[in-house]
Amino acid sequence: MTRSAIEICIDCSTEAMALENALASHEGGADRLECCARMDVGGLTPDPRFLERIRRALTDGPEILAMIRPRDGGFEFSDAEVRGMRQDIADAARASADGVVIGALKDGLPDRQALDILCAEARQHGLRTTFHRAFDATKDRAQALDMLLAYPVHRILSAGTAWDGGEPASRGVEILLALGRQSAGRIEWVIGGGVGAANLGHLDHHLASVRPRSFHAFSSVLTDGRTDAGRVATLVAMLNAGTQDV
Repeated sequence: MTRSAIEICIDCSTEAMALENALASHEGGADRLECCARMDVGGLTPDPRFLERIRRALTDGPEILAMIRPRDGGFEFSDAEVRGMRQDIADAARASADGVVIGALKDGLPDRQALDILCAEARQHGLRTTFHRAFDATKDRAQALDMLLAYPVHRILSAGTAWDGGEPASRGVEILLALGRQSAGRIEWVIGGGVGAANLGHLDHHLASVRPRSFHAFSSVLTDGRTDAGRVATLVAMLNAGTQDV
């Protein structure tokens, strides 16, 4: 059985940080990078020039995803903000990103009008799409999932816990299992939210039936605010060991 992918969220607030964190993630064996600016507010759209710099440095490296989020705060966006996000997707494509990470809500559920625009733009450029943890801010995850399955959304990032609750994915296992049963293999679950060496084995074991799946880490792989290649490698080794045990 192929092991689950490891996705590392990296802070790309400056070009130097972007390159340093990307190189460390690659050295540690990461399969994907989620590139974000301003991780102090949960991640915003990075400068496309930094994405292009990462791509030039990692020509044979991991998949590069760009966060598309114009501001902090909630996930309801104006028409003007959605138009800006559409342009951000096009910019990420020109910077050679492989995918984008999007999310927009209206009345507590995915915003159909915004998704029509954003998913169409991503598909036009051949980009894979992840719906980010706005999913965990919806009022009904089961209904939100049914809505997202109707769109060309390839992945959903979720902890199975409330977006603003601060609880890790290890507390959301039962919800994630239920969502996995509902999706029945039609979408990839990216398990994120406090994922690290202390709970990865637990999550990998208890979410074995949720397929396809991958794991997303940020704070657990930092040392002094920078991505630590050794910490990334530890997560990759844990998943490799778990696969060999199957």
